[in-house]
Amino acid sequence: MELIELMENKNSGIDVIAKPALEPVLLDARNLLCPMPVIRLQNKMGKMQKGEEVLVLCTDPGTKSDIPTWCRMNHREVLWIKEEGFEIHFLVRA
Repeated sequence: MELIELMENKNSGIDVIAKPALEPVLLDARNLLCPMPVIRLQNKMGKMQKGEEVLVLCTDPGTKSDIPTWCRMNHREVLWIKEEGFEIHFLVRA
């Protein structure tokens, strides 16, 4: 997690505090088959505020296209996709 940084705004003389980035929420969708990883992501995202992030762990290879497609259709952002062994990890921003 990033440290809180104190900066001085030279124009107004007011100190501005940059808040640390929040840790992503973990969504374990391993061993679930289509359409369950996308449904679980949809349910999780429905409870989140704009800008919050979810780390989704999957094993279904179909999620490599399903999750980015759902995100595009629902105005969410896939920040990255990583494959680690048989797992596919997504970082998605609400």
